[in-house]
Amino acid sequence: MKKKIAGIAHTAVIDEQTLDEKKIQFNEITDLKRDIKHTKEKYDSIIVPDNQEMKKIEELYQDIRDAETSLKAMGLKIKATPDKKMSGEIFRDGEKNSFHLEHESGNWTAHQSLKMFIHGVGEITVTSGSQDVQGMKEKLENLKTQYQELMDSYPTHDLSQLKNMQNKKESLQKDLKWLETQLNRKSKKGEDELLKEIITLENRIKSNWNKIPSESDFKECNGQDKFLVRKHLSEKINLMEEVIKQMQRDRQKLNEILENDRKTVEKTNQLMVELKTQLHGNNQRKDEIENRLQRLNEDGLSAEERESKLNQLSLEIEQKERAWKSYHAEIETKEIKPLKAFEGLKNRVEMLDEQLRSQEIKRAGMERELSILMAQSTDSTVIEEKLAQMEMKEKELDIDTQAIKLLYNLTSFYHEKTINQLSEPLETKVTQDLERLLGPKYSLKFDSKMKPRSVNALGEEAPLDILSFGTQEQVWCLFRLALGSILSQGEKQLVVLDDPLVNTDPVRMHHALEILEENSKNMQIIVVTCDIDKYSSLSGANFISMDEKLKEI
Repeated sequence: MKKKIAGIAHTAVIDEQTLDEKKIQFNEITDLKRDIKHTKEKYDSIIVPDNQEMKKIEELYQDIRDAETSLKAMGLKIKATPDKKMSGEIFRDGEKNSFHLEHESGNWTAHQSLKMFIHGVGEITVTSGSQDVQGMKEKLENLKTQYQELMDSYPTHDLSQLKNMQNKKESLQKDLKWLETQLNRKSKKGEDELLKEIITLENRIKSNWNKIPSESDFKECNGQDKFLVRKHLSEKINLMEEVIKQMQRDRQKLNEILENDRKTVEKTNQLMVELKTQLHGNNQRKDEIENRLQRLNEDGLSAEERESKLNQLSLEIEQKERAWKSYHAEIETKEIKPLKAFEGLKNRVEMLDEQLRSQEIKRAGMERELSILMAQSTDSTVIEEKLAQMEMKEKELDIDTQAIKLLYNLTSFYHEKTINQLSEPLETKVTQDLERLLGPKYSLKFDSKMKPRSVNALGEEAPLDILSFGTQEQVWCLFRLALGSILSQGEKQLVVLDDPLVNTDPVRMHHALEILEENSKNMQIIVVTCDIDKYSSLSGANFISMDEKLKEI
């Protein structure tokens, strides 16, 4: 019971670690979505021209700069260097500016007209009638008008600021693409599915902690450092497993001792029976000897007389034995040898009779074959009938061949169709169970015949054959359970597992039993095992002992 509680606590801690990872992933997805939203709002709020229009604006701006430079080169340059203070107003092409000079010089440029009002002096007017200047001014005004019309669509008329805004928008676009790439990489399952997994894990963790009694020491593990608790629980489970294994070994040794004692008792009982039988026989022989001695004592002879009588009887027996041997030698010569010769001749006669009968049978067979050949050579209708029968048989065989080919094609078609229908749900189901058993970074790949081919861990694919025996048997067990679960959707199926988890460690064994118990709700599962203690934590299982069944038979 303590091992089961430790396993439940260990499962809850592992689920809590998985829950933390999924919550971090969920928060990262939420943060990425928020960043994408804010970045997109900033991106949409920046209004800048596209590259083609920006190029057009830059060309207009450069044309304006060139026109202004040319206009300045064509204009009137004025330089004033007064000897004393001078102030007033200057009008350049109608534009009024005030000036105040004391010791420094004043420099101005006008394109067509210049008028100066000097306080206390008077007025100076200079005009130019150059058509080039007038044309250049008109061109400059036209360029500025076009530039103004293009820039009115944007929040600033400053070209450098507009370029900075364009660069900022391009940078935001790159940031947006990077954020979307990160979101796609982190949210393969989808936010809703991830949220469902988080809720499922929270409910399962809560249920597991509730299963642990309040007086248990493992109840205090709730809320502690998960890494240390997991390590502590793993050590506890391994220690309990070692204790259980040691108890099993001790029980096995005790059983061996009991078996040896039982054999010793059986041998002792058998020896006692033999000794009793031997004793009984010795008693019978003793009684017989005593009876014979008693009869000898009752004949009235002395010991010397009895010895003399015995010697006489021995001589008579020797004489009769010699006579019997002589008679036996005569029997060998006069009776046995002729009888043996007769038996040899009799056997030879029987062999000749057997050879004669064999020759007669061969002759009869040859005569029958000859008569058949003669009949066939004279009656062609028999040959035609046989030919027709053979043709009909050939047609029947051809029809059977076509039927077999059609049956093979149909079988192949439905076989491939079944594989296509079952492959995807089977792979999904096995991968889900595999994540529960090995962790969320593992997945299973199938071959074209819908058999497990390899395990994908952290993006690296490993063939099933090079994995440990424990991992291989876990994959095959999950594969059979998943296949049975899918086939049981229409009607509950029977799945038989022959000791499927022999090499599975205690931690994975606990998760495997949870998966086994969940699948037993949808189908009937029979597990044949020699180690019943591994499955003792299954609450609803029906344990059947083969020894008891054999005793009943």
